[in-house]
Amino acid sequence: MNEERIAYLVKCAVERTATADELTELTLLIREDERVAKEIESLLKVEKRDLSNQEIDAMADAVLKMDRPAKLRYMFNPKAIGWKRIAVAAAVIVMLGVGVYLLSHVDTNRGRVVESNHSDVNAPATNRAMITLADGTKVYLDSVDNGKLAQQSDVTVTKTNDGKIIYAGNASEIVYNTLSNPRGSKVIDMTLSDGTRVWLNAESSITYPVSFVGNERKVTITGEAYFEVTHNEKMPFRVSANDVLIEDLGTEFNVNAYKATITTLIKGVVKVLLPTKDGGQDQKGIVLKPGQQILGDKLVGEVDLEKVLAWKNNEFNFHDDNLEEIMDQLSRWYDINPVFIGQADTEYTGRITRTVPISQVLAMFEKLGYVKFEINGKDVKIIPVK
Repeated sequence: MNEERIAYLVKCAVERTATADELTELTLLIREDERVAKEIESLLKVEKRDLSNQEIDAMADAVLKMDRPAKLRYMFNPKAIGWKRIAVAAAVIVMLGVGVYLLSHVDTNRGRVVESNHSDVNAPATNRAMITLADGTKVYLDSVDNGKLAQQSDVTVTKTNDGKIIYAGNASEIVYNTLSNPRGSKVIDMTLSDGTRVWLNAESSITYPVSFVGNERKVTITGEAYFEVTHNEKMPFRVSANDVLIEDLGTEFNVNAYKATITTLIKGVVKVLLPTKDGGQDQKGIVLKPGQQILGDKLVGEVDLEKVLAWKNNEFNFHDDNLEEIMDQLSRWYDINPVFIGQADTEYTGRITRTVPISQVLAMFEKLGYVKFEINGKDVKIIPVK
């Protein structure tokens, strides 16, 4: 096979201009010609895509579940040597866009192109967060200069040149502030007075003392936040989310409280105290190990941490998510109003940066031919393709 032909097929697949015959040709070549695998590896290095074992398993499973042309099925035989590598290579090269891969449990021969003329909604360009000070004063971060924002007792609140919020100093009494990050706003990074860092997602808030006093450090959140806690055995750090209390035992963890409270441990140890029927918390609690998660009242082991932390890493990461779950994320980030026209029940797995306009995200799903979207201002219609 001519190397120029291989390079051409790879380029067409990446740019999504390949015909069905060209994709079939390329997929078959993955097994037959080692140079194609090298092209793929080179492509992934350029895109800085280092696939984790979880991603490889997910992509291979998705490929196996697809309906495939008979002449391709032999390539994805689980009993065959190297089947997983072949499946992943095929999936990556066929579905990879610049920084994006997309898989869905769909018929790969559907071959339908959905035409749509999108108006567009851009990703958030600024942080629109607001701090409510102890005296009720509201400080809008996108309309104040960098530098000192406020002085509360002996605690100074500063906005850095890159938009971070830092509390520094000590107070003799507990005084509370609230940081609110609305829909359509970039993630905000804040350092509390004890050195603990908090990242706050869109449509989220955190209420906290400007300086920690007494025998505990307690904050309350809505929405989603990531904590990198400064450990202090004499003053435990606790997060209240809905009716759940999370206690730091030296750790980094993520709390998603948009609906049911989901606590995911990244490093160290946390104890999660679940609500009791009388309105309190079960003091025995559940201790998590890194990679574990409490979903509602259930312990989940070995979760996909890249998916959990995608928002903090400025990505969308979907895995077997339906469009309702996907549109929940898009609505918070782009501040749009999803409108479902009929039933759209296909599950999708995909990954894309959160910096692109919403039309590029929606185009991934339209490419599969099962759904189309119409954007009218902030309203986004989701229309199944019959």
